[in-house]
Amino acid sequence: MEEGPGRSRLALALCVAAAALMASLAAAAGDGGAVAQELRRGFSATHDPSYSQFQPVLGDPTGAFALGFLRVDNTSLDLAVLHLPSSFPLWRAIPDRPVSWSAAATLSFDDAGGLVLTDPAANNKVLWSTSGGDRAVLLNTSNLQIQSSSSKGGSVAWQSFDHPSETIVQGQNFTSDASLHSSDRRFSMRIANPKFFALYIEPPPSASRGAAAAAMYWRHTAMEAKAQIVEGGGPTYARVEPDGFLAMYQREGPPADVLSFDTFNRGVRAFRRVTLETDGNLRAYYWADARWALDYTAITEPCELPTTCGTYGVCFQPNARCECLANATDGGCGRRGRRERRAVRRRGRRGGGRAVPGRAEAGRGARQQGADRVRARGVGSGLRGAVRPQLQLLGRRVQQRHGQLLPHGLPGAGAGGQRRQEAGLLQGQDPG
Repeated sequence: MEEGPGRSRLALALCVAAAALMASLAAAAGDGGAVAQELRRGFSATHDPSYSQFQPVLGDPTGAFALGFLRVDNTSLDLAVLHLPSSFPLWRAIPDRPVSWSAAATLSFDDAGGLVLTDPAANNKVLWSTSGGDRAVLLNTSNLQIQSSSSKGGSVAWQSFDHPSETIVQGQNFTSDASLHSSDRRFSMRIANPKFFALYIEPPPSASRGAAAAAMYWRHTAMEAKAQIVEGGGPTYARVEPDGFLAMYQREGPPADVLSFDTFNRGVRAFRRVTLETDGNLRAYYWADARWALDYTAITEPCELPTTCGTYGVCFQPNARCECLANATDGGCGRRGRRERRAVRRRGRRGGGRAVPGRAEAGRGARQQGADRVRARGVGSGLRGAVRPQLQLLGRRVQQRHGQLLPHGLPGAGAGGQRRQEAGLLQGQDPG
């Protein structure tokens, strides 16, 4: 596949970010030295804003990962574990409130044995903290652990693998107790049922607690013919495997379900990650030839993404053309002429457009619940306030025409020989 201008710009941006990161690491070495391999009680590090992008404080044994202060959106500070060759944050702490990059935030290993991020400018307000232990280490899997030696053989008091941000990496168990959130917090992924995991539009931060519910817009269901997930048989979890698939398990052994990537069973042995991105899509990548190679995309049709056409836009196939609902006031839609709005109304009657779920308020009356359940494709992430009457009317007409729009089945699963290989994995056979 030929590389377009967008891919070239992405490669250039990665090179610039990597150069900035290497400069930061070189500065750290020049200031006294090597990044620590272990943190003990009494450790303290203060953020130095002279670093351009990343200030490392803890490294893994291989030199591939580091924990440190990360610059986010040019102005904010976060604590993160970076994949150093790409400068990509595999995990972020996400403080309770935003902190300026210029702030002298402090990371310490306190007397209780936990890592604590504080802001001295706000009376040492705690921004983020972990459970207590004896030491903090960063493993060669990118897992940050607080370990305790109080029990025989030691134990893990806390680990970043149990608290993912927007990414999971190979070997990391993604459980029903965890969730992924896109970096802008608009979308999430979680295991909501023993037999499937799903993507959701999150209610806006301004919504009062309990007034709005997350809206599902995509889900992956275990293959019904081969699923070994049993109700009451224990918690389910997902894990990215080195052979190129995301597996669902209920207990160790053969997976109960396999979501295959493009490199499934092709002998590609590389570091892998799955990330929920800001467009609401879930993508898998592997690190090869000094770049992240795309290996899987959950939603391949632009009109099925909740971000394609904005809040009050309607997406039309096959070119993912966006037009506005009548009386829409969001962004460019508010400047559209009446003729275009009437055209959208007429298309709505014919079921030609696709709408997606907005952030509908959960406390509606029963007469509105049918409209709230419409899974519109292409109307952006979350309506601001109540759903407009035009969207409800369009949604009912589309639903009457097309039935339930939420995709089911096994997105991304291969056909033919690949499907047979997946079935072999489910039965504990060697797919090779």
